[in-house]
Amino acid sequence: MSLARELIDLIERTTWASKVKTKWHPPEDLFTKDPATIAKTVAKASKSYAQAVARVNFFYNRYGCSGKRKGDPICKNKDKVLRFLKKEFNIKD
Repeated sequence: MSLARELIDLIERTTWASKVKTKWHPPEDLFTKDPATIAKTVAKASKSYAQAVARVNFFYNRYGCSGKRKGDPICKNKDKVLRFLKKEFNIKD
C-alpha cells in the first residue's frame, strides 16, 4: 500500500481530520524522500516559512508521528526536514 493511500485510510478513520480541507496536496510519496528534497518541495510551494512549517507539521500529525508511529523512519525525519526548511528560507537559529 502506498503512503498516500495509507494516509487517506488513516484520515477516513478519524472524525476531525476527515473534515479538514487543504488547498495544497504534496506529490505522492514526497515524505518518503530525503529531508532536503522534502524541504525544497514544501518551501517552493509555500509563501512563507510559517506556512511551510505548518504544512510539514500537518502531514506528520496526520501520519501519526505523535502516536503509535513515533518510531517510524518517516517520523524520525521531521526534525531534519524542519532544519532544512530554515535553510531554504534563510532563517537563523
